[in-house]
Amino acid sequence: MFPLKSLITRTYNLFQGGLKKNIFLLHLPKCAGTSISHAIRCRYLTLNCANDRNLISLSATASSNVIKQSNKTDYPYNTTDDFPILKLRENLLLYFLNQKNTKYISGHFPFSDTAYSEFHNKFEFITILRDPVKRFLSSYFFNRYKKGDHRKIKSDIETYVQSEFGQSQGYEYVKFLGGADINSDYSSKQAVERAIHNLQKFDIVGCLEYQKKFLDQFEARFATRLEIEKKNPGPKSQTFKETLITEKIQKKIKDICKPDSEVYQFAIDNFVKSNR
Repeated sequence: MFPLKSLITRTYNLFQGGLKKNIFLLHLPKCAGTSISHAIRCRYLTLNCANDRNLISLSATASSNVIKQSNKTDYPYNTTDDFPILKLRENLLLYFLNQKNTKYISGHFPFSDTAYSEFHNKFEFITILRDPVKRFLSSYFFNRYKKGDHRKIKSDIETYVQSEFGQSQGYEYVKFLGGADINSDYSSKQAVERAIHNLQKFDIVGCLEYQKKFLDQFEARFATRLEIEKKNPGPKSQTFKETLITEKIQKKIKDICKPDSEVYQFAIDNFVKSNR
């Protein structure tokens, strides 16, 4: 028997029409991807629970553990060398895409030229961005104060923004959208241009600050409306955060996030404010 909420969702999909097309959601960290991924997944559910096996979500923890076990590296909280895990996740993405009955894939995957060239006619490519400074702060406070996870950031915000890893958080969009780079070049002009070039290949690019526009675009393309529930919330209130973020720190974070800000502004101008 299905739980009541799940049964209601499955019955709704039966009568109103659930998702028919295949979707790949490139889930950028701390951009409400967990909530949106859950909403998309729900629109695939049917009264045949065997179909649920065709809905795949990458386990970030499991993929990180693979790198830790094979390389003896506690990724990602003590290194900025992302290449091993990004290549692992790219290969996992290709594996999932090659599964015969896969309907939906989501996770912290890097963009893959191979995946796009081989599967963009079979899967719709979607991603969601967020104001980079807000994303930076959300990531910091979540990983600094979350409970029960040995990967927590232990440094205060002043120390964090001066650290190599903290500064690497200013090019998360460039890294994930540009794809794995063996030289970890994610802040150069060429890297930013590569990320923007790849972003233009997506069928839908949403921005968290313009969620209604994303929902409208999704409904227009897939003929079904998503119902977003807040998932994976941060452990600290906005008031608490504001007591720690001085004007000086805010400016420093803005400078750090310049590479991602270029990508974000392109998304705003070309996907949110355009008629595409």
